[in-house]
Amino acid sequence: MLRTRPTIVRSSVLLKNVPRTALPDDVRRLGSASGARVDFLRNAALAPCGEALVSFAEPLRAEMYAAQAGRACVGGAALGARLMTQEDVFQKLRTHYASVPSALYAVLDACTAEPFQTVVLRNLPHLTTAAKLEKKLRRSYALLGKPFEVSRI
Repeated sequence: MLRTRPTIVRSSVLLKNVPRTALPDDVRRLGSASGARVDFLRNAALAPCGEALVSFAEPLRAEMYAAQAGRACVGGAALGARLMTQEDVFQKLRTHYASVPSALYAVLDACTAEPFQTVVLRNLPHLTTAAKLEKKLRRSYALLGKPFEVSRI
């Protein structure tokens, strides 16, 4: 009986040297990444730290993207691209966020779940309620009639 090695599925790409001002669409444009999930790694201040994880449903698309993005230069800096397995991604996230206070996990999750739709306000007066904040925001900013939700994490 022949023994075969288990196939290692690499369906994610870790990009390094990503500009802090990059948007998910900018990262997708580096290669054939339409429909891919883009997660920017953040520091404890919730600012992007220059790394992004791009996840694909198909390993072949991840390989093609890594080859294309690995040759790209953005803002005068060459990007680094490395194929990763799900286990590699788990370990990377675990070590990257090890020093982040656990109180910020919910904030990081909210920012990741709804990018560019979540605003984190810090150092608000202690007695500020969600209703008071919503009233103040509606009065102070023209929100174009779009509904928004104020919640406390």
